[in-house]
Amino acid sequence: ANMQTDKVTVSFGEKENSQSLGVRLDAGYKVIEYRMENGVETPVEVGYTRVRDFSENGVMVQPIIVNRDFELGDQMKEYPKRGWQASLKLGTGSLALGDESFLFTPQVRLSLDHNLGQYSGIPALSEFYGSLSGFFNPVGVTPTSAVTGQPSVTSGGFEAGFHKKFYIRQLILTLGLRGGLMFGNLSRSGETFNQSVVGGTAFGGIHYQLTPDFIVGLDGGWSFFPSVEANKISSTWKSTDTKTTTFPALSSSGPLLNVFINAEF
Repeated sequence: ANMQTDKVTVSFGEKENSQSLGVRLDAGYKVIEYRMENGVETPVEVGYTRVRDFSENGVMVQPIIVNRDFELGDQMKEYPKRGWQASLKLGTGSLALGDESFLFTPQVRLSLDHNLGQYSGIPALSEFYGSLSGFFNPVGVTPTSAVTGQPSVTSGGFEAGFHKKFYIRQLILTLGLRGGLMFGNLSRSGETFNQSVVGGTAFGGIHYQLTPDFIVGLDGGWSFFPSVEANKISSTWKSTDTKTTTFPALSSSGPLLNVFINAEF
């Protein structure tokens, strides 16, 4: 085991290989040491690894969680997962109404990610994820220019995209892109009107693998959902019963910041 370069080679039996054993890229394995305690041989976890490359009769794994350097005689025990990750994210987003921006508005985001790279068997696609997420900015905002009926706008949306993770032991760096739909709900004089825009988010993150099952982290990025309204100061918002009203146009061009906890399964 070369712990300085974080590359550990695991050899299979003479007639076995990764395909015959069903070993996938990014598969997780716990590293076990057996110790004698009170006359009983007891398994003790000393680390956690993931498969990063394949050889003719073995694999190369990357140490993720390391309680001590791995040694000859340590055992590898598969810790099976399906490559799904669910995240609850709390932080801030950005939106604009007409020419007025509202930066760092409170935001709640739920994300469901799936490791697509595990099916490829290509090391360069290790930890490559597809993602679906929904977000909601629950605090209503009101442009300073709009005073009639004390209107307020809440916003939310849905995005889909891809991101790539880079592991340095328990530290994880992430880069990704998402595209989707942002919508606004305008409450005015007891009625609700809607407007939506198409756009996306570029983001990066610093994460930390707490355990084989949980990750915490911080994501930051920039959201861009441009308005297509010809008149951004007095655009058309529509209700579900075909009524309309004029109000500053919805858009977004600003920072995104989320802290989160992520469960892997």
